[in-house]
Amino acid sequence: STDQCEWVVGSAEELPFESNSFDAYTISFGIRNVTNINKALEEANRVLVRGGRFMCLEFSHVPNSLLRRVYDEYSFQVIPVLRLVAIHFVASPLLCCDSLHHHTI
Repeated sequence: STDQCEWVVGSAEELPFESNSFDAYTISFGIRNVTNINKALEEANRVLVRGGRFMCLEFSHVPNSLLRRVYDEYSFQVIPVLRLVAIHFVASPLLCCDSLHHHTI
């Protein structure tokens, strides 16, 4: 339940936690947005206990050319239209598809 979680805002490059504090570290669609990826990975390693689990959810290159074309069409034709529609309902900016294609792991 959410009452067992404490939400903390901070930089992945300077985590506000003691070393060896966590059994698991997760980051989703964030590695591409840090200034120094190596520093963010070092910080993740620093706060994990020995044997802790690092889990990173990030987009990667689509090796199948047919699926890649479908994905690209969706990314560059459908998502921008959805973003324009959403802007009318959401005050914050949405994820830019260009970053998905230029910052794959």
